[in-house]
Amino acid sequence: MQTKVRILGIVGSPRQKGNTNCLVDEVLRGAATMGAGVEKVQLDAKKIKLCQGCDQCHKTGACRYDDDMKDLIALMKESDIWVLGTPVYWWGPTALMKKFIDRWYQDYEGLQVCGKKKVVLVIPYADNDPTTASHTIGMFQSALNWLDKEISAVIEGSGLSARSDAEHDVNLLSRCFNVGIQTVKDLLAD
Repeated sequence: MQTKVRILGIVGSPRQKGNTNCLVDEVLRGAATMGAGVEKVQLDAKKIKLCQGCDQCHKTGACRYDDDMKDLIALMKESDIWVLGTPVYWWGPTALMKKFIDRWYQDYEGLQVCGKKKVVLVIPYADNDPTTASHTIGMFQSALNWLDKEISAVIEGSGLSARSDAEHDVNLLSRCFNVGIQTVKDLLAD
């Protein structure tokens, strides 16, 4: 079954084969079983400069930097579902993910009006305190609400300190896979 649904996974972890990648891959795998076209981006493999807050993007219509953000924002606009994955580093997203989010500013109006999107958050962390991810989730909720995007699922993975812990958590992997399926179903039902 092939659908016209496009799902974009964006991984903000510096670990190429770590827990965040594993969990995002499972969400994408679930979506692919529904016929969705999937693509995954590793932020650490992209050239993304820090936002300088210079406001040139809104004065001239173009960011002062010629880096990979223009292409990443285009991918976001073209996709129907965003899977945003970041581990928790000191009660927040990684610097990679935060840098990426800060650069949304260069085309926030375009991201606001690019159509309805569903967003899945994938947030693994090492400890077992259920409040550990609250700041990260809250930051995403505020930013995505402002962009008028819907968070359809939040997948938290606690107790994942070793690089390969997620691949051994059958229940968490199953949840990720099922969220991928359900998110595509929900989008098609809208």
